[in-house]
Order: sequence, then C-alpha cells, then structure tokens
Amino acid sequence: MNKQSFFLVAAVVLLSACGAREETKFLNANPEAVVITSDGKATNGMVCEAHDRWLYLDHILYRISGSSMEVGGCESTMAPSVTIVPYIVFNGTEYKVTKIANSAFKSNKVLNSIELPKTLEEIGDEAFRMCKTLRSINIPDATKTIGEWAFSSTESMTKVTFGKKLETINKAAFFSSAITSVSLPSTVKTIVSGAFGSCDNLRTMRVAMTTPPSESGLYANKSNVTLYIPRGTYDAYYAIYSWRCKEIIEE
Repeated sequence: MNKQSFFLVAAVVLLSACGAREETKFLNANPEAVVITSDGKATNGMVCEAHDRWLYLDHILYRISGSSMEVGGCESTMAPSVTIVPYIVFNGTEYKVTKIANSAFKSNKVLNSIELPKTLEEIGDEAFRMCKTLRSINIPDATKTIGEWAFSSTESMTKVTFGKKLETINKAAFFSSAITSVSLPSTVKTIVSGAFGSCDNLRTMRVAMTTPPSESGLYANKSNVTLYIPRGTYDAYYAIYSWRCKEIIEE
C-alpha cells in the first residue's frame, strides 16, 4: 500500500469512528431516538430510505416541518401494524415527531393497528379517513387537536382512548365510525358539530369537563347515548340542546 492509499484508508476509518461516536452521543442522550447514520441506515434496524429533508422508515414517510417532523404518508408495502417513532436524529439534528399530516393514511386498505408516539401533538384533517380495517386507536397524552374528518368512515374501529391533554375535536372527526363508547378528559374545550355524528354503535359517553362545549357533535345519535357528567353540572349540560342525550347521569 502506498502512502496516499494509506492516508485515504485512515481518513475513512477516522470518519467512521467519528460518525459512530456522534450516533452514540445521541443515543446516550435519548435512547428513544432513531438515529439515521451517515450511510443512510437506522440504528433500530428499520428499513430506511433517506433523502435531503425526508425519509422512509419501514415504508412510513417522515418529513421535516419547521423544527419538528410530521408523518406524511406511507408506501403500499407498509405492514398492517405500524409503530410511529417519537424522535429521529437526521443529518445531525434531533427532531420530535409531532404531527400526522392531512390525509397521511387516508383510504389505506391494509392498516389494522398503529402505535402513535408520545410526542404527537396534532392529528391532521382526514389523516385516517376511510381506513376501513383500522380497529382501534390510542390518542397520546400530548395530542391537543384532532382534525376534521380525521377518523371518519372507520367502519371497523370500535375503540378509541383519548389522551389527557386533548383540547379540540374538529368537525366530523369520528363521523360514521364504529366506536361504542367515548371518555373525554377535562381539558377538552371544543367539540365541533358532527364530531361523533352517525356513530350508530355509540352508547356511552363520559365527559370530565365541568363546562360543556357549546357543540357536542352528537346530533345524529344522541337518542341512543347515556351521558355521564361531573357532579353538579346537570343544569349546564341540559341547557345546551345538543347535549340532551337519552339519559344524563351525574357521577
């Protein structure tokens, strides 16, 4: 090996070592982060395809949006069960995954289950609309907003768990889904008209809000719903027509 070749090999080894140290630094700081290495691989073993400002992890599209990342969609080769990662280190910067973009999984024909990240703050409009094989969803505690028509026409989705910091459920968010019960935290401030419209299987709704939102979204099925509300709030709920369900029980 001549001198020039020796220094070239040494440089490659040094750069690789520096890259490994950089990856280790990020993983030590945040073990939940998926680090995209300089050669375009993911440290957790996910299938990775990296570009300038976006990448695919296990056939799910993540893209940079300001100082965070959003999930923008998926490839047809995605698996029926999906896990969205909370943190991604990409090109030397750590990003939180904070949003499912508008229409990201709309009309997906294979999605059965999805694990949303604890960092998720917003679910965009129509994000899961017409995902007819999606069976359930757990909304993380960090999520504040569910977009318009986000889970509408999810005819197999019978169960939704709402996070503890949810504030807004937008128009027709769960319209014509198969959910059977709803339990909302005290943080909810806005439920836009039709949010739970045509949910024909909905029978039980529990709300922790001491001040009822002015619109309940229950117009299509409230005659089938038993509403459980905080003690001392009966008059406030009954005063709003859209909250007058089949039965109202204080607990």
